[in-house]
Order: sequence, then structure tokens, then C-alpha cells
Amino acid sequence: MITHRESQEIMLGILEYFDDYCNRKGLRYTLAYGTLLGAIRHKGFIPWDNDIDVYMPRPDYEQFIKDFQADAEGTHYRLLHYSLDDKFPYIISRIVDTRTVVTPTYLREIPDNLGLWIDIFVVDGLWERPWLHPVYWSRLQFGRWMQRTIAYYDPRKKTFNNKIKRVLLALFPNDGNCRMRNADKVAASCRYDEHAKGIDVVAWAWKSYKQYLTHEDFDEPVMVEFEGHQFRAPKNWDRYLKNQYGDYMKLPPEEDRKVHDFHAEWKSADHD
Repeated sequence: MITHRESQEIMLGILEYFDDYCNRKGLRYTLAYGTLLGAIRHKGFIPWDNDIDVYMPRPDYEQFIKDFQADAEGTHYRLLHYSLDDKFPYIISRIVDTRTVVTPTYLREIPDNLGLWIDIFVVDGLWERPWLHPVYWSRLQFGRWMQRTIAYYDPRKKTFNNKIKRVLLALFPNDGNCRMRNADKVAASCRYDEHAKGIDVVAWAWKSYKQYLTHEDFDEPVMVEFEGHQFRAPKNWDRYLKNQYGDYMKLPPEEDRKVHDFHAEWKSADHD
């Protein structure tokens, strides 16, 4: 079994590869969520965290999805995306370390060769015309609800929520990951570089409609320390972290210090 610290080190290796890849290809990205918080507050992982998140603007993200799999051939890294694997039930994408195998407790369908990973979130534009927000956002909400239903439905459970999810899956099947494709299409319809008042992770952060990011966060990133390495952070990282977490330098209560629930192992003893 891979220990908590070992999993962090493997994920750090993926992030280093991703950072080098983006530098070579001229792609924009920044650290995000708890990874950015860890960089600022702990200069590395939040001690109890076992996750790495990054943001990419839509133009760079689409180029990344198009090229990465072929470019990474011969390495132990693989891209997971709904367009590449019907068993991958998310709008986001992942780079996985294929030397490892992960068994999460919360996925209804597990992609082949799921290993330890980093998450990559796509950043899109926000509509300028406020009266369009309800239509735009309701379509995204539906896509997001369906994604959660697809990912977290457990036919073994007889709860009320699972009964509702079973009905939704029967009424709105996800043939060819069509639900992810539709939600992603709606999010991309407000172009990152055109007719947008700001940018955000609209395909994923569906509970609210807030401008947490700006174009200059990606065009003029700053470097921050993370586990002894330098990675890109949004230029306005303090504003972003305050919007996300409030008093972000204050540690949460111990009962809120949660890790992702999964079991990770090496595929073989020969993994160096």
C-alpha cells in the first residue's frame, strides 16, 4: 500500500512533469484550490491533503487535451478525459501515474488504469449580459447534477437519493459521455478571450456565479514555492484565496481536515 506521504510525492512528480510540459509547449496554468492554499500557507501540501489541482484557460486546455497523450508516449503518465474514456465521469481532466493503481470509494464507474493523479480544471469566460445568466447557469446546473449522478450513483444502496439518481439515469442516459460533452459545450460557449466580463471555472464551480479570477492571473502569473519547487500561481492569489476560503491562513478545526477517500498501491515492485 502507498502511504499518504508517498502519494503526495508521486503527485508532486506529476505536477513537475506537467509544469515542464506547459513550459515547453507555451501553455498557461496556475495552481488552484487547496494546492494554492498549501503553497501560500505551508509552502507545500496541506499536511492532511492528498490532492493537487491546477487551472488552465480554455484555449490552452483544448490544446493540452489534443496533444498531451501523444506527447507523453513512452512515459508513465496518461491523460484521463471524458472524450478519451467513457468510464471517466467528470468534466475535468486528470494526468495519472500508470505505475500506480487507485480504488476510490466514490466512483460508480472506474476508468481503466486509474492511478494517482492531478486534477486539471478548465477556465472559461463569464457572460457580459446579466439577463442571460439564468438560462446559461440553469443549463450548466443540469449538466453538473447529471455528472454527479453518473459519478456517485451506487445501485447497491436503497436510499431515497439513489432512487432519484436511478430515475435520472433512466430518463437522461449518458451515452458516449454526452452529459459531460453538453455541459462542457455550454461552458465553452462564452469564449475565454471574447465578450467576457471575467473568467471562472464555470463548468465545475456551479453553486455560485462569482468572478474569482481575471485574465491577468494567467497572463501575468507569479511564482510560489511548493515542496521546494517553484510553480505558477494567479497574480491576484490573495484575492482568490480570500474569496474561496475567507481567513485562509487560519487552520480549520481538526474534524474538517479531510483527505480523499481512496486506496492506492504500486502495480508491481519494479516501479522506480
